[in-house]
Amino acid sequence: MSTKEECQYKMKYARNAFYFSVGAFGLATKPPSSDLLKNFKFVVQENNIHVLDADETAPKAWLQYEFSFSDALQNDSAEIFVKQTFNHMILQTFEAAWSYAKSNSLNSEFRNQDFFFFCLHLRNAIGHNGKWSFKNESHELPTTFRNKEINRSLEGKEIEGFINWVFGLQLCAAISIWVSQSTPFKS
Repeated sequence: MSTKEECQYKMKYARNAFYFSVGAFGLATKPPSSDLLKNFKFVVQENNIHVLDADETAPKAWLQYEFSFSDALQNDSAEIFVKQTFNHMILQTFEAAWSYAKSNSLNSEFRNQDFFFFCLHLRNAIGHNGKWSFKNESHELPTTFRNKEINRSLEGKEIEGFINWVFGLQLCAAISIWVSQSTPFKS
């Protein structure tokens, strides 16, 4: 990630994926749109998705999966998608900004931000089976961002529920603001 524009694009892309998942969750689980789902069938063929009325057929393919919803999706089933894109948003936002910082001689400035070590540990936990692990970490602990603290007592625990969606959006916004206000080193 060499330019600010590339970094901002990647962070926006990850955030918009999360927004899309929230929209899909709402449409799939809440009336009136959830009631419409049972009127359609879905056919997946390689990388194509066909949304069809009950009496329509998909183009022929040698391998496909077809499914439909008899009712609205269960909240917990649909929420998995939101949780995955939420975690992806945090990972990609942090990784894009860190890559940008390294590419533009801003690494020490980035590491000095109040969110850096907090997000580093959160990103590591997300990327390693959703559990906190500090065994090989020599980074600052405890570390705090806003009203949340990461400390060694979390070792081995699940990260599920540690931060809520609004907190995660605030964390990603803080990183995005840092990138937008940064000034790359000119050589």
